[in-house]
Amino acid sequence: MKQIFTIGHSNRTWSDFASMLVKNCITMIVDVLRFPGSRRYPHFNKASMIKSLTDENLKYVQHIMRYQRSVYVFGNYC
Repeated sequence: MKQIFTIGHSNRTWSDFASMLVKNCITMIVDVLRFPGSRRYPHFNKASMIKSLTDENLKYVQHIMRYQRSVYVFGNYC
């Protein structure tokens, strides 16, 4: 069974964020934001994240799930 984790970047540096992903064996980021980006933390903008995640051998997927409650199953991935 696959696991899904949620994470927010808050005010982390890219280094802290990437370390957290690696430490927890995360291999893919699924960005659910309609307009991915951050004015205050540009290293979390879509283009920057794709480049940085690729450099770390991690995958990036943008999947807009806004208002689609059916995609959530508590504790499991379906």
